[in-house]
Amino acid sequence: MKANLAKPAAADGVRLLGRAEERARYAREPLPGVPLTEALRSVRRTLAEGADRRTRLLAAALPPSVLLRWRTAIMDGSGRLVATAGRWRDAVTRWNPRRLLATRTSR
Repeated sequence: MKANLAKPAAADGVRLLGRAEERARYAREPLPGVPLTEALRSVRRTLAEGADRRTRLLAAALPPSVLLRWRTAIMDGSGRLVATAGRWRDAVTRWNPRRLLATRTSR
């Protein structure tokens, strides 16, 4: 990826986008959007040239933001499932006949 951004237009675009992001966060007045559009196109085009077809298709079809939401939803669901299974196991083992018989005093 570093080799791709060695192109002057892409490198300048990355610097401009970084400066714009910093100014958008901390300055009173952000940079205007006109040069940013072309800088973003240049950087995206350069990165796309260096990526293989599979990577480009995955980025278009399943962007990381979507995958993060899915991953979070799956993890939340699995956590709820484990908690429910634990409560169910505790409820079932509470009435285990072996445990109930073990607490009786032998004659």
